[in-house]
Amino acid sequence: MKRILIAGAGQLGSRHLQSLNLLNQKLDIMVIDPNPASLEIAKSRFEMSIKVVNHRINYSTSLLNDEPIDVAIVASTAHHRRMIIENILGQSSIKHLVLEKLLFTMEQDYSDIQELLAKYQTKTWVNCCMRLMPFYQNLNAIFNGEQLQYNVTGSQYGLVTNAIHYLDHMAYLTGKTDFELDTKYLDIHAIESKRLGYYELTGTIIAHFSNGSIGVISCDNEGIAPVQIEIFNKERRIISREWEQKAWQTGVDKDWRWEEVDAPIPFQSTLTASMVSSLLETNNCALTSFNDSKRIHLQLLNPLKDFLIKHTLAKNENIDYPFT
Repeated sequence: MKRILIAGAGQLGSRHLQSLNLLNQKLDIMVIDPNPASLEIAKSRFEMSIKVVNHRINYSTSLLNDEPIDVAIVASTAHHRRMIIENILGQSSIKHLVLEKLLFTMEQDYSDIQELLAKYQTKTWVNCCMRLMPFYQNLNAIFNGEQLQYNVTGSQYGLVTNAIHYLDHMAYLTGKTDFELDTKYLDIHAIESKRLGYYELTGTIIAHFSNGSIGVISCDNEGIAPVQIEIFNKERRIISREWEQKAWQTGVDKDWRWEEVDAPIPFQSTLTASMVSSLLETNNCALTSFNDSKRIHLQLLNPLKDFLIKHTLAKNENIDYPFT
């Protein structure tokens, strides 16, 4: 029986657990979280939403044994992620590891964990899940690594926490992971998070990719405008409105006539099943590799850290990247 570990029983962890019940293959699932109350909530959510449980599931505040793990999903907060990875790798061999983003709050963690993963030969991916969503996944064949422009607009949607998804998707479409980030159009204030010492930003960031592609990601600090994504070059244009589950596309091949298409955005509670199934059956999945995601993360986070320091907005001196 394949063994699955979910580390972190919060909102995301419980969604991963729900999705695993879609798999027909019987699994041995361990859900761990140091907080017993979080475990109870995750268990309650799962049992309320699932009529027939297909797997053997254990809930615990720590790993119960040192048996090998086929897939481990670390769904904790960024601040605790390094410690959790070190702990589980120190106790069990892990074949495949999936990490939530943003990855870490300290710059040193990125290189240290990269070395640790190489030492244990653990294949690792980061859950920037636009690559798993059929509509966004299929755009790769449309743009085929060409130079493009990628615009995101909306209000109060969490600029930093979502920018990693859009930059990762740009990397997927262009085949390039190297870019420079321009932060001069950000608003010179920071929004305090519910978690003490953490922040969000508003305004605009611009990413200049190595192949000439440009990403413009804008977030207004007022209003309720939903997120809209436009992706285009000289031959084709795409508009995605996730709140409508619709997209519009046109191009030279369509004589520039707009076509409306369905573009459903699957929940994590459905995406995880296909991702885990792919890992178990093929030893691979469509998510970003850790090494590529590390590069994308740091090219985003280091300029944002410098922006906070320059404008004396950062008040948390204990971490490099005060974002969640």
